[in-house]
Amino acid sequence: MSDIVKIAKKFLMSEPFYEDGFEYQFISVEDDLYDAIKFTVNVLLPKKGQSFVVEKFSYDIADIIENMSKFIGQGVSYSENIIVEGRTSPEEGLYLNDEDCDEIIRALNENVKYVEVSNNKDVSSVRANISFSRNKERNKFYLMDSHQYIDIFLKYNISNFEYNDVPVNVNLKTIDEFAEVFNEKLQNSDRFRDKLQDIIYRVLEPSLQIEYLEVYYNAQYWIDKVEGIEVHSTGNSFTTDFSPEMFTQIS
Repeated sequence: MSDIVKIAKKFLMSEPFYEDGFEYQFISVEDDLYDAIKFTVNVLLPKKGQSFVVEKFSYDIADIIENMSKFIGQGVSYSENIIVEGRTSPEEGLYLNDEDCDEIIRALNENVKYVEVSNNKDVSSVRANISFSRNKERNKFYLMDSHQYIDIFLKYNISNFEYNDVPVNVNLKTIDEFAEVFNEKLQNSDRFRDKLQDIIYRVLEPSLQIEYLEVYYNAQYWIDKVEGIEVHSTGNSFTTDFSPEMFTQIS
């Protein structure tokens, strides 16, 4: 056993470390190649069963190792094995509990009740009520992508339309074409996407605590229904703007 491992064992395993309510228990510290160490850390959550992202744990552990390096007087290379509440951490590095998933949908529907998108070629615009639900076509509501992006998969429904400030119905003959155009315009709206991501952040940040990490939310949304009618949007339409033929007057 190298001197660095002996010191690391004493420093890391003598007592738990606490960061932002998370408890870090170093349960093994061993030699790795050259002057490096490898260790296993058990993370205890502030609230049992809460949502978490493993990247947060790596961030806190890096601070602990940096403090140890200052104590030793030299940098320490390491590899880590993180377990959570005595169990293997999720392969994708992220866990969101059902309560937070439900709260994301509730908060989105509470704070984003309508949306407006405009034509590119003229001043025409469409305004509609909007509501969100989980994308059931996904195996999961969320995904950690490359340890940096938290994808949240959403479906949205739109209703109660105004075309150029006039209440209208969507023409059933062109409803899929309309849905293609609407969805494409909303996909290209950075402002709309940022608003959704800000709401998601506010819901999850108390648990995940990723404010200072290079981890970002990515709202993935796709149109599902128009006035309660399921639509089929493929993203392959050549139509890029709304036209009057897509609407009928309200009788």
